[in-house]
Amino acid sequence: ARGGGGGKSQGDAVARAYHNINTFLQTNVVDEVVNRHSSEVKPPTLVHKLIGMPPKKYKEYPVLIRDNSNLFSNALFYGIEYDLIIFDLLIFIMWDLIFMDVFIAALLCYITSHALIELRCAWGGSNIAQKTLVDERFLV
Repeated sequence: ARGGGGGKSQGDAVARAYHNINTFLQTNVVDEVVNRHSSEVKPPTLVHKLIGMPPKKYKEYPVLIRDNSNLFSNALFYGIEYDLIIFDLLIFIMWDLIFMDVFIAALLCYITSHALIELRCAWGGSNIAQKTLVDERFLV
């Protein structure tokens, strides 16, 4: 049997983690860059490219890694338009093979595409909000 207190302690743990991360970033990164104008943007090293390991803190100021492989934009639809067109084409061909009617295939392809976009909007925002500890209202 589940008790009502489990959700509260998990919520408290998330709130504490959010506060700790926020405090760390504010004191160690943002204040350092704003007050001393000190930061360094470096090209990614071989270790970072292979396993995505962050840089070691060997300096007194924040070290940022340049995103040459567009890892941030890969989380969005941005940059994968060609893949999405191929996917839509394959969905259209699938529906056309099933129903042997171009109009029905186009209509179902449209419905399928928009359903997937709605799923991504519904689940993607909450997923990003949960993993980054940023309230969903602040996501653009």
